[in-house]
Amino acid sequence: MNVINTAEATSRIAGIHELVRNTLTILGDELLRGDAARVASAWTRMVKEENDLLDSEAAYDLRERVSREIGVDRSEAGCEDNWVYGTFVELRLAYGHEWAVDALADYLRIFEGSPDADVLAQGVWERALKQYLKVIQGECETA
Repeated sequence: MNVINTAEATSRIAGIHELVRNTLTILGDELLRGDAARVASAWTRMVKEENDLLDSEAAYDLRERVSREIGVDRSEAGCEDNWVYGTFVELRLAYGHEWAVDALADYLRIFEGSPDADVLAQGVWERALKQYLKVIQGECETA
C-alpha cells in the first residue's frame, strides 16, 4: 500500500510550481504592472486568427500581429526579442482558450497567496479588455 506523506506531496507541488514561476510571473507583471492591452491584443489575435502555435515562429508571428493592431511602440515596450510573446503562446498551449484569466488566477493563488484569485483575475482581465478596446479605438495613446 502506498502512503502519501502530506508534507512530501506539498513539497512536490511547490517544486512543480517552480518550473512555471517565470512564465506565470511574466503574465502577472504584464497584467498587473505593465501594459494589459498588449496581453489582451495577443489573446484576441490567438482567438480570432488560426495559426500554428507549435510553429517555431509562433511568438514572432504573434508579436507582428499585435504590433499591427496596437502599434509597435506599445507592443514592444519593455520586451526583449519575442520572450513575452513566447510566454503568451506557451500559456495558450497549456491553459487553452481562457489562458489569460486562468494563468493569472494561478499566479495570484500560488505566488501571491490570494484566497480570491479567481475573482481577482477576472476583474483584472475585464479591466485589461477595457483598456485594449480604448487602445484600438484610439482613445488611449500611452502605454
